Amino acid sequence: MAKQAEIAPPAPELPEETYQSAVDSALRLTDGLYPEDSGNPDRGLVRMALTYALAQAKLIRPIVADAVELKKWAVPYGGPEDNPYLQIDKVGSELAEKMLHMPQFVKLPLNGVYMEERGWLTAPQNPPAGGEGGPQWNGRDAAPGDKPDGNFLIIDPVDASKSLVVGRKMPVTGIVILDQSGNLKTGSIVSHVDRRLLFYDGKEARYYDFDDAGNTVTARSTNRHGGCPELEDVKFATHARRIESHPDLVLWQKGRHELERIGGFAVLEILDGNIHTCVDPRGQPAQDELFSAGIAEAAGLEVSDTEGKPIDYGLILTELRRGVQHRIPYAISCNRDVHLQTLNSLMAIVPAANQTSK
Repeated sequence: MAKQAEIAPPAPELPEETYQSAVDSALRLTDGLYPEDSGNPDRGLVRMALTYALAQAKLIRPIVADAVELKKWAVPYGGPEDNPYLQIDKVGSELAEKMLHMPQFVKLPLNGVYMEERGWLTAPQNPPAGGEGGPQWNGRDAAPGDKPDGNFLIIDPVDASKSLVVGRKMPVTGIVILDQSGNLKTGSIVSHVDRRLLFYDGKEARYYDFDDAGNTVTARSTNRHGGCPELEDVKFATHARRIESHPDLVLWQKGRHELERIGGFAVLEILDGNIHTCVDPRGQPAQDELFSAGIAEAAGLEVSDTEGKPIDYGLILTELRRGVQHRIPYAISCNRDVHLQTLNSLMAIVPAANQTSK
């Protein structure tokens, strides 16, 4: 049962040393998993993605571990600038900007950095003299350049922060680094309410648990479904508003709506065998789709758009660089058979006269 509050509490202001301590702790864990002699040519990018995920977990887990159910809205619905509770997003943005200027990460081959709350941060072509010799990340909503060796860092500091406002404990952090064509170099999904971390290092996906203090990680086994149940027994995840806007889909009528969540949290639930599939017939914002679908695919889950075609991550990235949120309706499933059954149920329509409430 979520705690109740009259209005949403503001996110705390974190001192500089708190950020530095979180990064130092996360770096120790990361370097233990990926030492200098690991042989990964993209170790610097891997180091950035995993360190950010672990540091973010250490910073905000104490804030988000207990959901707060509001008796009334504190302010009109909106983003961090309008709603004090959603300022929790700003912690992750501040962390990313601070890390980008740290000696360990300042010279990474990054062409652009995008964060949900702040838009594009870009480096000037000629960094000012007297600095660390790397880029000085700044700017807002500026289209990144076209350096041939550049990569793109995409971060959603707290996906599903709005879930906390209504008492659901489902926030995750997503981070990916992509090359110019949208190919995934590395990335992670970290769940702050139950200490799960899914990480892709460019070669394989690894699944971890981390402790409450964020000081240790241990391997976690996956338990995704291997068979294909009847449609009536398929547990699916989607937003209730998606069902309301597409009421005649067979999946909604016959399947079991087990989770009102899509994106990164649903990916972890599929890996753990709690649901079979996650569907979004509208598509998510670019940063959410890049990390949730991209990492899910790297982890061996079945991923496609709702017509069964591969998701064009390069197109999503290209449009995002132009300032356009290109949404692709998609499905993520535990295995191929369930995925095909899910896609068929999305393409089928239940006649209005035959629809029944569940």
